[in-house]
Amino acid sequence: MPGRRPKPINLKMLQGTNRPDRARVRTSDAPFEAGAPSKPNWLDAEAAAHWDELVRELADESGILSPAHFGIVTVACQYFSQYRRADRFIETNGETYETVTESGSRMVREYPQVRQRAEALAGYRKCLNDLGATPTQGPRVQRLPDSNQVELPGITRFFS
Repeated sequence: MPGRRPKPINLKMLQGTNRPDRARVRTSDAPFEAGAPSKPNWLDAEAAAHWDELVRELADESGILSPAHFGIVTVACQYFSQYRRADRFIETNGETYETVTESGSRMVREYPQVRQRAEALAGYRKCLNDLGATPTQGPRVQRLPDSNQVELPGITRFFS
């Protein structure tokens, strides 16, 4: 995106903006609070195990996860499960197989799982990027306040 980065909304509010209709202001004073979303019971075993690991890492240690992140964490775990299924198939069968054409010549083709593995990995990386869990996004993400943090009502919108 060319040009300067836009000023954060909070800074515009503190400085006074000449276009208040453009400034997006939170309507609620309650910020997202750090915490783990509840794990859905319909995840497969691989995705459920990864859920536990990912949530422990992001909610407990990093403090960047809240219950509002339920959807993106679910999608990330499903992508991880798809990636592992395709990866196990490739480990067992290899990346290619040989087939015979109608004319009798041999042709080497790639298994569909190779593409599925690549797509699942790309989707998983996008989810981690959205969560702020990659090395490039990690420093840009701010920790969420704890539920027991004492704050003045309404002041959080100026400092988040």
